[in-house]
Amino acid sequence: MRELGKARGLWDLLVDKQTDAKGAVWYGKAISYDWIRSKLLNPPPERTLRRWMARLKQFGFVRVRLVPYEGFVVYLLRSDKFARQPQLPFPLEVHAGGLPAAKPVEKPVEKLLEGPKRMRPQVAACIRPQVAAQRSKEPNQGTINPARANPARDSSLWNSQAKARRLRSEIQSLMASIAGSGPSDRDLVASVNEKIELRVAELDRLDQFQRTG
Repeated sequence: MRELGKARGLWDLLVDKQTDAKGAVWYGKAISYDWIRSKLLNPPPERTLRRWMARLKQFGFVRVRLVPYEGFVVYLLRSDKFARQPQLPFPLEVHAGGLPAAKPVEKPVEKLLEGPKRMRPQVAACIRPQVAAQRSKEPNQGTINPARANPARDSSLWNSQAKARRLRSEIQSLMASIAGSGPSDRDLVASVNEKIELRVAELDRLDQFQRTG
């Protein structure tokens, strides 16, 4: 990075705006030097930015494709923003509270980039069976056989039921918050979908705990 000199500031901005593992900046859309200046706190003149961009190309950090009348598309060649995360030497099989840990999501970046129109039905399809299964159990769980009563176990079941109700309410609120979102709200939708998936996984763990409890 020493060879970049003051161009390191431009490089850091481009890495921050990188949106996929292929190195595309700003979803592969055409940008301009005015766009770059609008993202910097103390932007230098356009002449300076052009010199910095030429330095990044000279040392093989970026590839630039010109788009007539629109600007240019930038691809990062030496960024490790989306590099594979190191694996733990042992698998985490059990949650700290004793419940099974959630399974990792395959290709999370690609799933988030699919957009809200395809993500919301997938999340809803995961939620509906869980909500229906939990509601079908609730009426029968209010009465406990005194002969088989176990205060510690019953307390854990009641706590898990209350937590499941709270999670379902949070999921419905999150889904409502992105109901009218569009392509310009991609970052917000991705963040909300990640929160929904975490809560769906927690519902799975609570359901398994209640069945085995």
